[in-house]
Amino acid sequence: MPAKGYLNKSQKENLQKALSESDDPKLTQRILMLLLMNDGKTYQEISDWLGCSYRSVAYWCVHGDPDKLETLLDGRSQGNYRKATEEYIKLLMETVEKEPTELGYEFGRWTTARLSTYMEEKTGIKLSKEQIRRILEQKKYAYLWAKYTLEDKQNQDKRNAFKEKLDGYLEATKASPELIILDNASYHKKKTILADIEKNLPNIQLYFLPEYSPDYNLVELVWHSAKEYISHRLFKSVDELKNLLDKLLNQGELIIKWGRKIKNKGNAAIAS
Repeated sequence: MPAKGYLNKSQKENLQKALSESDDPKLTQRILMLLLMNDGKTYQEISDWLGCSYRSVAYWCVHGDPDKLETLLDGRSQGNYRKATEEYIKLLMETVEKEPTELGYEFGRWTTARLSTYMEEKTGIKLSKEQIRRILEQKKYAYLWAKYTLEDKQNQDKRNAFKEKLDGYLEATKASPELIILDNASYHKKKTILADIEKNLPNIQLYFLPEYSPDYNLVELVWHSAKEYISHRLFKSVDELKNLLDKLLNQGELIIKWGRKIKNKGNAAIAS
């Protein structure tokens, strides 16, 4: 991985000039990768910033030559990105029809990234998740996970009122830490539980978030970022997943996307 400030003045100026003159979106993106790397950004930060895959950033930051812009054009080594053979496609279609647990994995759902990793292990052919997706589309196979926004269900008056009061609540907790803010999970609002709290913990004050407002719940943002980070990785056991979550959540390695809008996910569906 190139180090921060690895570009000399001439290289940086040439890249900035090419950036301003280019009308090729792919070339523009790859020039930005080198410039952001020069500013000390990590692969993950560049990936998040540009909205592209981590793998693409890793490839172009290593193989892109700031002195030769032609190296930023498509022309990857065929040794790493070979075309799928008939045998590869046959095995892929057999694999996607099986539950991951049948092959010894403890996760319950295939993603194109997981399929890419598995197929590389079995065949030695390394295809990107986008290439895997295209093969599945050509075979009239799609794995859909619908997403829908919560905005049309939100009560903006309640959300605005909550925003106005939140600072006051946080200030109040400094002197009176008995205030607890909860989301609207059904078990939080069970009458028996609320009655027990009122009876046995009279100093505890409960306040509920506005409906359909997961963006006001910090733990939702934390979990959303964590799930996004692990969704494209292949885990052979629950322990392997637990170890990664420990690093992310307990050892401070997770980058939380505080400004990200959270969307609910619908049911998975297979379309043919």
